[in-house]
Amino acid sequence: MKFDVMPVATERQIEEIEAVAVHAWRECYQGMYPERQLTDMFETLQSKDAMRRLMREGQIYYMLLVDNQFAGYLSFRHNGNHIFLYSLYVKPDFRRKGIGRKSVEQFDKMLSGEEFHHVRKLKLKVPRDYRQAVKILQHLDFQVTKAVDSETIHGYPLNEYVMERKIKRSQAEYGE
Repeated sequence: MKFDVMPVATERQIEEIEAVAVHAWRECYQGMYPERQLTDMFETLQSKDAMRRLMREGQIYYMLLVDNQFAGYLSFRHNGNHIFLYSLYVKPDFRRKGIGRKSVEQFDKMLSGEEFHHVRKLKLKVPRDYRQAVKILQHLDFQVTKAVDSETIHGYPLNEYVMERKIKRSQAEYGE
């Protein structure tokens, strides 16, 4: 299995990501949030228009490729001494194949360059009720650092964990 990542640069790639995001968003968060909140959050964070806006604001998107097939995507933003991971979605057909782990390992390699030499941590937020995601992230060496209660821009409540992991910069840190 050949794994690779590719920066998102074209309108077609944005459309491909949105098609995955529509399915993933519902699959992940259905039942966790009211329908109106799901729709508003999707439009604000995952729609084509949102992705274009977020890219202009500095968020970076990568497509995950397995044997040259689109397997998912990730997005992040550089925030001083850490990277904030906003999205990591793997399409259902590619799950349970180590794609999440390979994505994080590839991410660490990308962050080993001169541009990110001062970056020490990878951070993200995950809904506290999304136990499956918390478990997967812990398996990927993320640790819960705090619980945060906040609201979306539309006033919906969010009860999330902030999770972090140290960026691994060498194969030895992976136990190889």
